[in-house]
Amino acid sequence: MVEKPRRAEAATGRNCRVLFDLGGPKIRMGPIERVESVIKLKPQRDMFGRVTAPARAWLTPLEQPMPAFAVRVA
Repeated sequence: MVEKPRRAEAATGRNCRVLFDLGGPKIRMGPIERVESVIKLKPQRDMFGRVTAPARAWLTPLEQPMPAFAVRVA
C-alpha cells in the first residue's frame, strides 16, 4: 500500500506522509439470530423537521418482560 506513494515521492521530489488507522479490539459474540422484521425508530419532529423528542426504545428480556414505568431512571 505504501509502494505507490513512495514512487510518487521519488518521481516528484516531494514528501508524502502515509497514515494508517489500526482497528482496535472488536466484540465478537457469535452469529446474529435472524428476525422476521426490523423496527425503525424515529424521533418526534415539529413541522420544520426539528427534533422535539428523542426516539425511545425499551429493551427487556422475553423471559421476564418488565414495563418501562416499573423502572426508576435517575
